[in-house]
Formats: sequence, C-alpha cells, structure tokens
Amino acid sequence: MQHDNQGNSIYNGHLLAAGQFPPLSADNRAFRYGDGLFESIRILNGRPHLIEEHWQRLCRGMELLKLQPPADWSVDFFGKQIEKLCGTSGQWRARLTVFRSSEGLYTPTSNQCAFWLEAGPLEESEFVFPTKGLEIGICESIQLQQHPLSTIKSLNSLPYVLAGMERRDKGWDDALLLNTAGRVAEACSSNLFIWKGGKLWTPPLSEGCLDGVMRRHLLWLAKQQHIPVDIQPLTVADVLEAEEIFLSNAIQGIKWVKRLNHCIFGPSVSRRLHQYLNQSIK
Repeated sequence: MQHDNQGNSIYNGHLLAAGQFPPLSADNRAFRYGDGLFESIRILNGRPHLIEEHWQRLCRGMELLKLQPPADWSVDFFGKQIEKLCGTSGQWRARLTVFRSSEGLYTPTSNQCAFWLEAGPLEESEFVFPTKGLEIGICESIQLQQHPLSTIKSLNSLPYVLAGMERRDKGWDDALLLNTAGRVAEACSSNLFIWKGGKLWTPPLSEGCLDGVMRRHLLWLAKQQHIPVDIQPLTVADVLEAEEIFLSNAIQGIKWVKRLNHCIFGPSVSRRLHQYLNQSIK
C-alpha cells in the first residue's frame, strides 16, 4: 500500500493533515532549549532500514537526557507509526523527533516526552553510489566537544549548522570537523572512514563524533567480509595520507571523497562496501 502522504505527519500517534502542525505552545522545550532528540530513518521499499539500531540509539539518548518515554513505546510501536504514515511500499526519508513535553525553565517540571514523525518521498529503492566524488575541506569555524552528548542526535545542532555555512561559503561538498584536541571527528552530517595500510579506520566515539547508525552497520559489514578495521583517533595528517576517504549516514549510505586540500583519492574500497550495503537490504 502506497500512501501519498507528502506534508502529512504524526504527533503522539495522531495523524495530522498536510499543513497541520502539532499543538505546541510557546514554552515548548524543544523550541526553547533544544531539549530532545531526533532520528533520520531511510524507508526502503516500505521497510524502515536499520530500525532496530535507530531505536537502540534513541533509547541511549533518552537515557542520557533522562527522558521518560511512555510504556508503550518500542521498536514495534514506531514501526507501526511509520507504516501509518508511509504505508508498506515506496521510498521515504522519515524524521522522528522526541522532546521533553513538560514545562519549566532550564529545570523541567517532569521528564515526560512526546514525539513528532514526519516523512518525505525519495526516488531510489536502494543506496546509490555517487559517480562523482566529493570535494571537501577542513572546517575552521567550529570544534566538537569530546563529551557523551556529542554521540547522540540532539536537537541542539548549532555546530553542524555553523560548519554547514562554512562549507557552503567555501564551495565545498562537505567539511571535516575537528574536535577540541585538533583531531578529525566526522563531517557535517556523516561519520568518517579512511582506508590506509590495508585497514579501514574510523575515529572512536570518544573523539566527539556521532554514534552513527550507518557507521555501526558498516563496521558490522566489514567484520562479516573479513575487512580489517581499526577504531583509533585520526589526525589531519592521517586522513591526508589515506588511500581512500568516505563518509556515511543513514539516508545516503556511502559518499566517497575525491579531493581534500590538494590530495586526490579513489573509490575502490568504498564501492565494494557500498555493494555489501545494498546486498544487506535485499
């Protein structure tokens, strides 16, 4: 069943018509304090991709923010909400936002929470490997904190907004973000991988990068395919000396990098991992 739901959304289980918004007051904590989380979920042929992993990350984030979800929230619950919104076929990008719904200033009066689910249509029924590699740079306007909050998809995304503005102003396709120690953490909306010395490398979560759902999936695929992996802090020099650089996120899959500064890179290993990724969704 295909739904023509463009513009529709679900607020706390209730389907809202196109153009209708949740009944949010002016003191809503998501608006005032960024007090919440979100998940971006790729729907492939009507099925939410990696929904278990998204749910697990959401649970980790809710625990970190001390949010108290209703007893009926579960991976099955949100799977049914996505089906209600998107149907059981088609390609969609869904965004699930969870926020503290209580009153209060910095200190909330309770830890109860609510959710808002939105979705927009996509075209491709699988992840598409880019024919053209990205040309990227290193962000100078912001540094990421090495803190547990950096691993969750919180509603406070100002570092990525500022990095995105620098990327746009400098004409890059994406930008690498450094942490406060000067090491490479991730990109504007993606985790970072490099191929160097016969190994796949990616920074550990302690470096200030997001605990990406696709990052976890690619590490699992690499293990399944007996590809050596090293999770270690990466300097700018490490990245520039790599044979390949690629970025990953849950919506786009893998994006390979052609140029960083004056260095040129290829897509051999990233293309192979992309093929394993699409095979894993069949």
